[in-house]
Amino acid sequence: MQLTFTHSSESYEGKTSYLFLDEPDVHLHPDLQGRLINLLIGAIDARDIVVVIATHSTAILGALSDNEAAHVGFVSFAQSEIDFVPIGETLRKILPIFGAHPLSNVFNKTPILLVEGEDDERIWQAAVRSSQGKIKVWPCATGDIQSLNEYEDEVEGIASAVYENATAFSVRDRDEAPYEIDDKPIVKRMRLFCRTAENLLLSDDVLKSLDMDWEMMMAEIDRWLLNYPAHPQFEAMKSFKIGGFDRLNADIKAVRNVFMMLAGSQKPWEVAVGQAIARLLTAPAMQGDNSLPSYLGPKLVSALNLKTA
Repeated sequence: MQLTFTHSSESYEGKTSYLFLDEPDVHLHPDLQGRLINLLIGAIDARDIVVVIATHSTAILGALSDNEAAHVGFVSFAQSEIDFVPIGETLRKILPIFGAHPLSNVFNKTPILLVEGEDDERIWQAAVRSSQGKIKVWPCATGDIQSLNEYEDEVEGIASAVYENATAFSVRDRDEAPYEIDDKPIVKRMRLFCRTAENLLLSDDVLKSLDMDWEMMMAEIDRWLLNYPAHPQFEAMKSFKIGGFDRLNADIKAVRNVFMMLAGSQKPWEVAVGQAIARLLTAPAMQGDNSLPSYLGPKLVSALNLKTA
């Protein structure tokens, strides 16, 4: 991995200088590595100096994530040419995560988990917190499914250049796609078995955590439809009922908060789902096609060592 950044000034026009630093992080504490980068940036400010750094340090990566002048190139084994690119939005978001893992074995114990959106990120943040760190992933929202593919490629490049035997994860909604999806060399790619993350809310395990079951929820839905025909989400809930209450495959994003209200809970729905995921580590899961492990899908359950019985 190599990094470059440049500052220029009219007073030094035509007098470009170069500073090459080969692994300046050696024997330097990760916090001091960040301070070293800040010192270098200050020292070359308003000067036409190009600094080239060869490093394996993720702490240095993290320290450079907000620097607009920095360019980064990742070098894999036997690679002879390096493409230096600016630190764009994708890299800016994930570099601090890699910067928080200055040792390879630390990263491998808490790999990055790429997810589509902020709702998904909050689910997995709640799962990590509620598991007291036993679910060992670092959730990172990518924004949408197109961006998720881009983030996967960025993680592949960084991890292959910095770590040995690295592992990373990505999880996306199934929507209407097949459940199966191929892995990348480093990123283990997974889909939920249910349609979207919102459908996890209607799994038996999450309903149980809300002191509900599916029969009770259907009765509450019928009562709500009878009493609130003018509600903005009435048509969405009516469509859910007409479609046969297909809690695995229906598009329920519009009514997710109505379900929480019907359950009598003031929790954010993402927190309820995340807490139920964490509970799989300590309590037997519900059985059957509508259990939380079934909705998550076998590949994700296996990757995170979640219990299914």
